[in-house]
Amino acid sequence: MASFMKQVVLLTLLFLLSMTMSSDGLDLGRKTRHITISNGLDKDLTVHCKSGDDDIGAKTLPISGVYEFSFKPRVLPKTTLYFCSFQWEDHFHYYDVYYEGIDCSECMYSVKALGRVASICWYNWETQKDDCFLLNN
Repeated sequence: MASFMKQVVLLTLLFLLSMTMSSDGLDLGRKTRHITISNGLDKDLTVHCKSGDDDIGAKTLPISGVYEFSFKPRVLPKTTLYFCSFQWEDHFHYYDVYYEGIDCSECMYSVKALGRVASICWYNWETQKDDCFLLNN
């Protein structure tokens, strides 16, 4: 009888676990994250975002255009990473727009250039200002 109860408990746990699975791993109430990238350049910008599991796709943004996507981060393992490439004229850069440990559910970015120097600015909800970083090749 004890063996039967162990099997019932195990099957129940497996059923509950399968009910919480999503394409991004375990859901368990994780908040949806929204990524918004705007073109702050004075020319078209091609943005291509992906993770290890999802290729969100490439999109060419006109001046002031916006690229958006949403996802739920993994619970187990906590390895969610989204990165994007940014291309215009002879520039080609990558940047990690979401990784475990970043504190944003509404992650807002803007790609900008000052002469030949490219930067990406992240809107900091705490300070209500942009934090800008140089883009690497």
